[in-house]
Amino acid sequence: MVFVNKIATLCAGFVFFLTSHSFAQHSELGLFLGTSYYIGELNPTKHFNQCYLPAAGFVYRKNLSKRYSLKTTLLYGKLKASDYSTQIAFNSFRNYAMSGPIYEASGQLEFNFLEYQIGIKEKNHTPYVFIGVSAFLSKIDLYYNGNNKEKTIFNSENVTDSWMSNVVIPFGIGYKFNLGGSFGASIEWGMRKTYTDELDRLENVYAIGYQKGNAKNYDWYNFSGIIITYKFRKAFDRCPHLF
Repeated sequence: MVFVNKIATLCAGFVFFLTSHSFAQHSELGLFLGTSYYIGELNPTKHFNQCYLPAAGFVYRKNLSKRYSLKTTLLYGKLKASDYSTQIAFNSFRNYAMSGPIYEASGQLEFNFLEYQIGIKEKNHTPYVFIGVSAFLSKIDLYYNGNNKEKTIFNSENVTDSWMSNVVIPFGIGYKFNLGGSFGASIEWGMRKTYTDELDRLENVYAIGYQKGNAKNYDWYNFSGIIITYKFRKAFDRCPHLF
């Protein structure tokens, strides 16, 4: 948590610096439509496999300049994974699965590699990167993925679903482009580094003491998709060469 606090303080200071030196700020409001998926013991390496599910949310963006933006998001998705789909011997023996909803509130700083502004033909696209601080709320159900006859002393217990929350660091890449008029879009891929190994509710050892999970690795999750936004125009947009 000390590291998270340092990151949050650094981001807040940088945001304050940019805000105090920015001018002619535009605001955008829009929707996120995409997918969410989980990376952890039950899905160690596979991105965009059969375990990704639909996700959606709201996005508010404050453009500090043509290079920097502040973005706030409220997102909803679902996470699921299964030991059976990994084709790893230990996972197949363990044979657990997990699923459940996740909600996220996030504040992010975006950097555009090219100057970009909705409604300006000469500055109508750019790749970008982002980083920020988020908090999630999830309710994951972990359960044995076989039938009752296959249950043993190793895999007989299920974990009752319960709400949990934690702080995460979101970061990723994207590509922005104009749609015409006051509308813009961006395609985004964003990982979330959590600071918990309990997102999937999988304990590190069985009740009898044998290894069940990996305590050395924290869980991750991802939101990826397309963002459609509307820019609220200002009076000086009639003279864009002054901005």
